[in-house]
Amino acid sequence: MTDSSQRNLVEIGIIKRPFGLKGELKFKQHSSAIGNIYRTTNIWIKSKSFQLEYVKDNSNQTIIKIKGINNKENASKLSQHELYIAESDLSKLPEGKFYHAEIIGSKVTSSCKTIGILEQIIETGVNEVYVISLNDGKELLVANTPQFIKNFNKEKKILQIIMPEVI
Repeated sequence: MTDSSQRNLVEIGIIKRPFGLKGELKFKQHSSAIGNIYRTTNIWIKSKSFQLEYVKDNSNQTIIKIKGINNKENASKLSQHELYIAESDLSKLPEGKFYHAEIIGSKVTSSCKTIGILEQIIETGVNEVYVISLNDGKELLVANTPQFIKNFNKEKKILQIIMPEVI
């Protein structure tokens, strides 16, 4: 197993829990990264590298099997941890779409003023919700919809939003 600090890694999802008794795991892919788990055999969990044995779909779930993880006990040790792959293994997204890792940590601006930092993305099933830490210490939740998201400059890591009106 190799230390992940030497690589450019991108989080693509979360290992949920063991599936069955033979070391398989349920895996929840981030909406921006769907399909990337099928493009690689090298993954990182808790800063350690692992080899994927296989990936399969089972009733709208993604199931992964990691080489050397052969029972429920060992699989449970990896539960609730983020799964990373090398940035070079990511598929290219259509224009205007971004991976979570590319946008999290971006400066957020509204009306040409920096208002905070994008800290987290919550996947709701309908729209992603951006969690923004405002400069005044408060938190702002903004739906990732054209109504609120104006532009993202990937090179400068600046997200321009239209401030939601406060009711």
